[in-house]
Amino acid sequence: NVAPEWQAYGGDVSYSRFSSATQITPENVKGLELAWDIRIAGEDEKTSLLRAFANTPLMIDDSLFACTPDEDIMALNPETGETKWRFDFSTLGREHSSIRGNCWGIVYHDNPNAKAGAHCKTRLLHVSQMGDLFAIDAQNGKICESFGTKGIVNFRAKDEEMFDGEIYNVTVPVIIDNTIVVGNSPMDGLRIDGHEP
Repeated sequence: NVAPEWQAYGGDVSYSRFSSATQITPENVKGLELAWDIRIAGEDEKTSLLRAFANTPLMIDDSLFACTPDEDIMALNPETGETKWRFDFSTLGREHSSIRGNCWGIVYHDNPNAKAGAHCKTRLLHVSQMGDLFAIDAQNGKICESFGTKGIVNFRAKDEEMFDGEIYNVTVPVIIDNTIVVGNSPMDGLRIDGHEP
């Protein structure tokens, strides 16, 4: 019995938020029991509204993919919760917002032009809070060096910020055909001047 997949933040590329899974019903949901759990933050870290698990994991093939408040990305065994691999965001040497440290989600892409088994044929992409879009191999969590500059594309307009971190990312990227669409969010109510249209 093959488990239905959840390949995008909204379930599928159309964001239908629909699952064809039928084992859990309104009648039996009260009988569910915890199968496993995992701690994604450090043992001594306190959770808060601004630093909490806030993303929708992806279920693809035989892996459950999720990201942490520190913007690490991990692959888990969906049956046992065992960690298959974990990508450490800090290895990129990029800025991370300790205030808005949530990871809102990741996006999956399968390159139809790549050969089966090729490095980064299937990849996970994430936009950090501070405007770094990066890609890692979905099979092993290694950075996709051929993407952008050594795996990273930076789109932060730092020169236009009133202060460090005024403009930040709170959205999950969307892939349309072969184009990645990314949004961002400036803080509201801070500027009295605006750019001329």
